[in-house]
Amino acid sequence: MTNQELNGKVTKVLEEFLREFVKDPYLCYTEHGLHALFFQRLYAGIDPPTFSFTPPTYGRSFEVCRIQKEYRTAEDLELTQRQHWDIAVIGDRENDANYDSLPLAAVVEFGLNARLDHLVDDILRVRHKDANTHKAYIVHLYRLSDPSKNARISAARDWSRNYEDIKGEGRLEELTEKISVLLSDDLKKIEPLAKEMGLEPGNKVRFEKLDKKREVVVYLGLVDVSSKGKPLGPFLRRILVNHSENLLKMTAEK
Repeated sequence: MTNQELNGKVTKVLEEFLREFVKDPYLCYTEHGLHALFFQRLYAGIDPPTFSFTPPTYGRSFEVCRIQKEYRTAEDLELTQRQHWDIAVIGDRENDANYDSLPLAAVVEFGLNARLDHLVDDILRVRHKDANTHKAYIVHLYRLSDPSKNARISAARDWSRNYEDIKGEGRLEELTEKISVLLSDDLKKIEPLAKEMGLEPGNKVRFEKLDKKREVVVYLGLVDVSSKGKPLGPFLRRILVNHSENLLKMTAEK
């Protein structure tokens, strides 16, 4: 199966998964629950879900799942140690390499009610030239409810709609525009914007080693079940360089 074919399946399963989140945002209690549920959906959506792997120095083959949880990065990506991808999809292989560094068709990084510096860090990691992936997807979701004890839903892991990262009229549209800039090739805009969004200063090499050819797609979604006032959502956008698409509107049009 080619990288292009695999990414077609990842995109289809992921966007169905995100529309389901907007409809039923409490399927999973934590971000790790989202990882597990998406893994299951993706495993069911890729046929066959395994491939035959032959280690270069071993005399037999093993079946390996194409979808991996916490697969480690091939390099340290200018950080203090190697990282791990939330979800990785192993892709095309001319020859089987080391089991720790098989080439990837896709990586998917998640955030649930995560701070903006987490989002920026995810973008810089997947855009690094040594990320060893054909394509990358970043999914950041927000789930809002009332913080009071008398709320319709009592969920300690939810945010209030007054949380600083999303508070304010037009804030989600503003975030969409900023994310689009972070996906661009304009280092003069990317670096100061990343710092404005909370990324720790320093480590300039991370900006200098961005892969300008790798396709990265960011999904920004929000559900607000607060009982008072005008809700902020639902909101679900697919964000590319200088472009974004309303996935909920596209669903309605179908």
